[in-house]
Amino acid sequence: MVLLAACEPTATPFPVDIPTPATATPTAGAPQPLRYALAENVIGSVQDRDLIESSAQVIELDAPPDPADLGSRYDLMAAYGSYADATPVPLPVQFSLIVYTGTEPLNNPVLADVILRGIDPAALVADIDIPGIQAVDRDSASPTDLKTQLANVGWPDGLDLTLTYDALIGTSAVRDQLQRLNIRLNLTPRASVSGATSLALVTWTTAEQRSAWVTQVGSEGQVLDLFALPISYWAIPGLTIRFSPQGWPIAERP
Repeated sequence: MVLLAACEPTATPFPVDIPTPATATPTAGAPQPLRYALAENVIGSVQDRDLIESSAQVIELDAPPDPADLGSRYDLMAAYGSYADATPVPLPVQFSLIVYTGTEPLNNPVLADVILRGIDPAALVADIDIPGIQAVDRDSASPTDLKTQLANVGWPDGLDLTLTYDALIGTSAVRDQLQRLNIRLNLTPRASVSGATSLALVTWTTAEQRSAWVTQVGSEGQVLDLFALPISYWAIPGLTIRFSPQGWPIAERP
């Protein structure tokens, strides 16, 4: 007799339930940062650049701004100078020379006087090729006479001083003018120096800012105003424009 082994029936597999990956709900993208172009004539001379960079991507140009690039490449462009197709900022930037007579050797009144009378603002602006720059109207003395005064108080061969600066514009022109008097300047950014040096080329836009400088140095006669420089800008429609303490346009989307 043949015995047949019992076989258990094979279980029918159930279909595997594979979850469908969830598709993320698209969200609106963050607004693109504003594209802020600085003209080549402001490079090294923007006092409030940190405020500009807090709300925009800064692009440094190596040529004058082209209004045709507005919208396609840049949202806002700024430059020193006056331009017919641009908007001027409310107040120009004023440049002044601070003479620290409380420091040696400028505590010698003859030396301080030579520097104050040796700067010719009209000649300064002639060396700065920016439209709309305005020199302060004042007379300067003869370089020959001033060098004689220096020699008489112990500097027949001149001397070396440090000039710190807020903006690079004008520093070379001031250096060249004082070089005629045998006063040689070491140019240093003011932000990299702590405390007072011999001379400082500073910028301001309001009477209150200038008064603060007079208070710091202690005398109106130690603040020599040199020239005023306008700032102009081009902006795409719809931006909210405000101005930094030093007069630079700061743009925001509404």
